[in-house]
Amino acid sequence: MTIRHMKIFLQVYETENITRAAELLHMTQPAVTRAIQEIEHYYGVCLFERANRRLYVTESAKQLYAQALHIVDGFDMMEKGLRNWDE
Repeated sequence: MTIRHMKIFLQVYETENITRAAELLHMTQPAVTRAIQEIEHYYGVCLFERANRRLYVTESAKQLYAQALHIVDGFDMMEKGLRNWDE
């Protein structure tokens, strides 16, 4: 999985809405859906239950959220540090 996948997951988790997440990420809804499906397939888990046009966070998503948040924060700090290396 890529850092991009983790950022997409975090946005969907936080908004509980794929369309809204896509808007915030400046992506298409199908691209966001595909990324979530790729994560689910890769790890063999269901991250969101879909019912009545709503998303419900699963226990697997709750567990992944804390780790994904840590990974994305660490990655962002690393990038910021590398960009400011010569300053």
